[in-house]
Amino acid sequence: MTCRACPDGSYLTQTSVSCAECPAHSRVPRPANASSVLACECEAAHTPSATTCVLCELASYKGALGNVSCTLCPANTNTTARGGVALTECFCAPGFFLEGDSTLAACAPCPAGSFKGHVGNGTCAACPADTFCPLQSTTPVPCVGNSSRLATARGSNMLNCQCQPATCPADTFCPLQSTAPVPCVGNSSRLATAHGSDMLDCQCQPGFYTDDSMFTRHDCTLHVRMQNWRSWPPPGRVFVDGY
Repeated sequence: MTCRACPDGSYLTQTSVSCAECPAHSRVPRPANASSVLACECEAAHTPSATTCVLCELASYKGALGNVSCTLCPANTNTTARGGVALTECFCAPGFFLEGDSTLAACAPCPAGSFKGHVGNGTCAACPADTFCPLQSTTPVPCVGNSSRLATARGSNMLNCQCQPATCPADTFCPLQSTAPVPCVGNSSRLATAHGSDMLDCQCQPGFYTDDSMFTRHDCTLHVRMQNWRSWPPPGRVFVDGY
């Protein structure tokens, strides 16, 4: 009878005359005459967990056979998937970019006004319009209700989002720095689509006119045609109703 060593990845138990396979993702180092499952060691990218070998978690790696823990990636770095086998699989984490050469220790936070949402050594992207990006952002933060920000403006915090001016509604006008619309005065109106920055933008309604030659338009008077007037409008009066 010839005695031979169990093949790689198996061991001989105390109660059996045949070789048993090591658990998944483990094997016996060569050369070895393994007599126990304890001789089985986890493969690269795997680490012991109870009686099995599991993949290294994100931000860690293991490059050799052995029942040891996975090595953590350097600070501010991560892997793109579980089961890393080498330091070269550690890249800058979201919110960080590779500053300078390929030294992983140089992963720096994205500057305020920029963001990076993926694992990788690329650069941070500029924060888009209507959002802001604090230091080390992984995603842009939308400006809150009724505020906005130009893409060309600084966007590092919520204070960079400016309140939007409300549209002046119909039949009102809104001078510079208005806090509330000013209603058009008697018998005048303004379309919501028309310019509305001062009282002159309020037009007399059909059948009315203003007799203010300075166009301050304090009021629009009812149009009554007089037979003894040879021309219309009367001298000194401005007619605006289209007759």
